[in-house]
Amino acid sequence: RRRSLAFRLLWLTAAAATLPALVITLVLRSISSRVLQNSIQHQQIELARRVVNEVNGEIRYAQGLLAMTARSPFVAAGNLADAQRALQNLVHIVAPFQEVSLLSASGEELLKVGRRGLEPRTRRSEDVRKRLIGAPFFSSDRLPTIIMVEPVESVPHREPRALVAKLSF
Repeated sequence: RRRSLAFRLLWLTAAAATLPALVITLVLRSISSRVLQNSIQHQQIELARRVVNEVNGEIRYAQGLLAMTARSPFVAAGNLADAQRALQNLVHIVAPFQEVSLLSASGEELLKVGRRGLEPRTRRSEDVRKRLIGAPFFSSDRLPTIIMVEPVESVPHREPRALVAKLSF
């Protein structure tokens, strides 16, 4: 019986010392896990805000250049050769521009300039009278991409036209 009593006393002492340590360890682990998770979440949110601000700035800058090009006499009143040179300059100067098209009111691409020069023309459905920044999508090369439309300044005796740009980031 003495051995049995000594064993029980030893076991009870060990449990009395171990159980609070185990509870404290579990509580500290839970708290530190939550704090670490909140810290990571806060850092990711801050990084996402910075990326959003950077991309928004790039989009606004590109939109301003596209608007300036659409108002330029080379595009608004010039011939297609003048417009082609203006669009080539735009595509080569600003990295996000992948291609820029001069679109007629009927949706026909009168001119399409890409990074490699003139591109095959297609028919598009954008409204040439409205300024637009389209919803982002992933292009075939898996880059985040947007379509931007900027009406060309009106010239008497010429149908409405617009510049349509594809930008990748």
